[in-house]
Amino acid sequence: MTSIYQAEIYQPGRYRRLYENQFTSRVFGALAMLPQKTVLLPFLKELAKGTTQGEDENDKAIDEMKNLDYLDIFRQPIELWKPMVGIPDVIINTKKVLIVIEVKKDNEQPLEKYVEELVKQYRGASKKAKDKKQDLAYFLLTKGYKRPAGIIEKAQKELRRTIKDATIHWRRWPQVWKWLAAISEHKDVKADSTVKSLLEATIRLIKDEKMSGSTGFKNGQEGWEEVQKAFTILRERYEDIETTMGEVKSELEEEKIFFEDADPDLTKKCNYLPCSLKYRFRCNEWENPCLEIHFDLVGPDKGVSIGLWWEFDDKEEKDDRIAKIREGKNYSPDKFELSNEEDGIWIDNSPDFEDLETGEGAVTTLVKRTKDLRDFANAIATLREATGYGETRKKRRKL
Repeated sequence: MTSIYQAEIYQPGRYRRLYENQFTSRVFGALAMLPQKTVLLPFLKELAKGTTQGEDENDKAIDEMKNLDYLDIFRQPIELWKPMVGIPDVIINTKKVLIVIEVKKDNEQPLEKYVEELVKQYRGASKKAKDKKQDLAYFLLTKGYKRPAGIIEKAQKELRRTIKDATIHWRRWPQVWKWLAAISEHKDVKADSTVKSLLEATIRLIKDEKMSGSTGFKNGQEGWEEVQKAFTILRERYEDIETTMGEVKSELEEEKIFFEDADPDLTKKCNYLPCSLKYRFRCNEWENPCLEIHFDLVGPDKGVSIGLWWEFDDKEEKDDRIAKIREGKNYSPDKFELSNEEDGIWIDNSPDFEDLETGEGAVTTLVKRTKDLRDFANAIATLREATGYGETRKKRRKL
């Protein structure tokens, strides 16, 4: 479907990213044009509720936002870069709350620059809210997974010298994407094709800018089997193309038309779409064992596997370690499956398909199962030799 953001979403052959202000104007400019009652109002309520670490409890402005109704925002425009002290990115006026959003798409400025900017903006917004007898809800919107505590705490410390309850609320772009996606499914939004199209285009733009969140892996085992079928069809088509072009090159050579190169070169296996993805993690003190998360798209496993890989050069040493692990009180075959591989040990803690079907569930499951393996490894005395407490190994598994 063609959208008003087509140039941003699709520019073949070019690596591009929108500048921060362009991205801000695309997203919040769209929100300004969309119906306040069916889009902006639920968005603002989600913005208020979307605390990541419970840090917004007992906040008057946040509580006011949670209880907004349509008349509170009726005919109140979204303003971008309104001239005031500090010039914040987004200002939304409501009857009781002045909502200010400072957008950070990338983290490029030094910490001191951010702190200075936030302090200046907050003071200007606080004065404006006080003059209009409003509460102030000031948000810092970033992409990162971790709360930028250093920036926020430094800014709040400076602000609270003169503004006792100064609070900077942190939200993430993946949350914005998730909220808008949920709003797009509302029956009143679906009923208006123009509204639905603009909102879907905005959601797509956020995702294309790598600012969306995890959606999980839907349809369980059936979903992985569909991927396998698609890869099989695509691989066969690649092979057909390469075989055909092999004959074309041969016949053209007889006509003194010589082949120069191909992009990508399908004769090189590495240029095919990858059929599996592997992510390796290692604790700071570990030398040999590593934690791995595998996504197998077409192989016999077809799914996600999580395990601890421990490589060995010596078979006798490996067998001895396996025996000691199985004898240890921390090992339970019901929880961890131990495999004796040719060049090492694989201790498996893979999830079930249904645990990965939602974005939040997938992230939580992958993190928890990886941490469980980490804790298991640290708890086993025989593994400590390979985690920095004894001998170490130079050879590491290649992906």
